[in-house]
Amino acid sequence: MFCWKPASAWGCEVIKYFLLLIALALAGCAGMKLPPAPQDGFSANGRVSIRSGNDAHYANFGWQAEPQTDRLSLGNPLGQTLAQLEIHYLGGQPSYAILSDADGKTRKGTPEALLFDATGMRLPVAGLRWWLQGVPAPGAAESHAVAEGQLIEQDGWRILASDFSETQPTRRGPRKIELTRGDVSVRIVISEWQWQTSPQP
Repeated sequence: MFCWKPASAWGCEVIKYFLLLIALALAGCAGMKLPPAPQDGFSANGRVSIRSGNDAHYANFGWQAEPQTDRLSLGNPLGQTLAQLEIHYLGGQPSYAILSDADGKTRKGTPEALLFDATGMRLPVAGLRWWLQGVPAPGAAESHAVAEGQLIEQDGWRILASDFSETQPTRRGPRKIELTRGDVSVRIVISEWQWQTSPQP
């Protein structure tokens, strides 16, 4: 390790400490690697923050969607994987999910319950494949354009998608999605989008 002279050994340790902090910060900014977009699907990655009462959670995420299956990966700012969730759909509705936690253990159940048990995060996973794109999930919903972007009200959630990365030939790929329901608020910032064919699998 290079250290300026006549700096003391203590001074070198301080420099090493700050360099380590910088490296950790850069690792956090790097986020997760964008997974490849599957055929007739999309991939996205970015950051998510969740607040529920006095609880707050922050994570990097990668989302890979294909017609019948989604894969969600969540990692902490240091790049360590917190959980991987595979969601299976039947008739456009989530049928079941399989979660792999940080210890490599797998469990089967409903997506929201699995994710909460493993990470403590209250994330409305079942509707996110649509809400990430700024469109309603199948079922009753209200959706209309507003000055900020696209506003959706569905399943008790208020979803605002904004800052679309593409507007021609159609609008798709919002970079910001804000969800609120009761005392739960979710803020998603998407840094990268990738599509194969249809923007809505």
